[in-house]
Amino acid sequence: MNIKGVISVSPLTDKFGDFNSRFEFAHRLSLISDEMYESTEKTCNGNYVSLYNDLDSIRCSNNLQWVDECTSMINLENILEPLCATSDPACREATFGLVVAWANDKDVQKALNVREGTIETWEWQNSTIHYDLGKNDTIIYSYDVFSTIPIHKQLLAKKCQYLIICGDHDMVFPHVGTEKWIRSLNLPVEKRWEPWFVNDQIAGYQMTYAQSEYLLTYATIKGAGHGIALYKPEEALAMVDEWLDSRIYLSDI
Repeated sequence: MNIKGVISVSPLTDKFGDFNSRFEFAHRLSLISDEMYESTEKTCNGNYVSLYNDLDSIRCSNNLQWVDECTSMINLENILEPLCATSDPACREATFGLVVAWANDKDVQKALNVREGTIETWEWQNSTIHYDLGKNDTIIYSYDVFSTIPIHKQLLAKKCQYLIICGDHDMVFPHVGTEKWIRSLNLPVEKRWEPWFVNDQIAGYQMTYAQSEYLLTYATIKGAGHGIALYKPEEALAMVDEWLDSRIYLSDI
């Protein structure tokens, strides 16, 4: 496949690593105490995902239960937002159903020049895909790839440019897991960790790696959750625009 450029937002890259990183993230964001972190780290040997942990250690099992008690009522999409029913009008998630109704309105589709019959029903997201831990096969999809890190390693030999964006308050697939697998690529640092700005305010942080003709830009968006454009639309657009504008030789690759 002749890939020229890729943008990944809040990506699920390695099922074990990304789910496992929730523990590290919870500690960084003060959702669990130092005592909990140190005890769980010691007893679970770096494996904090019960599905992948045989839980031979009773202490590990008890610690993971303790962690769950402190985090189960956190909104994983954005830990700063309340956890509530989608039917609650005070919740951001309540707008999802309104968006679906709006998108399926015939008058709206006509105004947007959507060709009739293009799609039977417009949905907020593809509900036939399960992103939960484990295999979770559906009628439509069979889950045979649990990590795409080997594919990322193949891209290193290509003339390709990659942008990865994470919300720094996303606990679905935390940025700490993304940063860990990026480091595993062992790419030389082209541009060290630094803030980037929107309207003269820090919008997040970014770092660039380069090897031969491969270039990877990693960026966080401050205060954003899993769907970064939902929480920080201006900043999300600004980062993509900045990345596209800075790729001066895109037309040549």
